[in-house]
Parts: sequence; structure tokens; C-alpha cells
Amino acid sequence: DGDVVLTGYVTDDDLVAMYNLCSLSVFPSLYEGFGLPVLEAMACGAPVICSSTTSLPEVMSCDEALFDPASPSAIAAKMTEVLADDAFADRLVGNGRRQVARFSWDRSAELALAAFEDALGRKNTSFSFAGGVTVTGVSTATVTDAATDAATDAGTSTGKPNPSYSEGNTDSE
Repeated sequence: DGDVVLTGYVTDDDLVAMYNLCSLSVFPSLYEGFGLPVLEAMACGAPVICSSTTSLPEVMSCDEALFDPASPSAIAAKMTEVLADDAFADRLVGNGRRQVARFSWDRSAELALAAFEDALGRKNTSFSFAGGVTVTGVSTATVTDAATDAATDAGTSTGKPNPSYSEGNTDSE
């Protein structure tokens, strides 16, 4: 009766519209790399519940929003709880705003650069970004800004950096 719609491929614009229009986003993943779909739904202001496995509990950071993905009755009970309790749904939306702020692209670039610097024991490195921009021997903040600018200049709709490390200036001073 139209309760479940199997969409097939969904464009990015349609996905954002769906997240913005939904009453609840449910992610019963058994296997998840990072949990980007959870953050995407949160960024659109959707109340989100998800699997208590893989990386999702860290991304969600809200125990009351988690369920056992191997238990259809646990999933159904959590869905019913959110849909019947506006205050719970509002808490999930607030949690989503906080989590999206924690997992920004700028912060991710800063952490990645710091990890590269620590692992290589070098301060002067070279990074290449979308749009052909290469940044050599600069601070984390500068690389983050350059990554965002390069991604935007390259025409990505999100302005998200896509850094890749390359052997460049390897002086350790």
C-alpha cells in the first residue's frame, strides 16, 4: 500500500529533500564505514536513530537513539517511540545539530594533517587538492582553508575538501 518505496538511485538534491521532509531517518546498518548518511540526515534537521554497531554509536553520540540492528522488534519499538514522542524527536534533532558541528570537514582536515605530520615527523609537507591546488610547508589552518577553497573552485557543490598527500617538500625544519 505504498508504505515502503524502493527508489533505486537517488540524486543528491532528492536525497536532501527526503531528509528535510522525513519524520524520522532510520539506519539499521550492520556494516558501516564512518556513518556519513547519519550525519547527512542530521545536517538536514531530521531526527535520526541508528544501529548500535560499528562506528554509528560514536557518530550518533546518543545512547537512547540506538537499537540492535539484528532485532526487527527493537527497530520497530525505537521507531514507534520517536514517532509517538515529540520531545524525544526534538532531542534527537538537537543532538544532530551538535554532532554535525563535531564532524566538520575543516576539523577532519586539521586532524588528518596533524596525523600526517606526527607520522612523518615533518612540519613541511606538500598536499594536493581538487582543482589542481598544491600547498607546501604551511600550517594546518592554511591547508584547511586551501582545501575548502580548492574544492569550491573545482565546482563541488559542497565545498568539501578532498586532500591527498604527496611527497613534496620533505625538509623537517
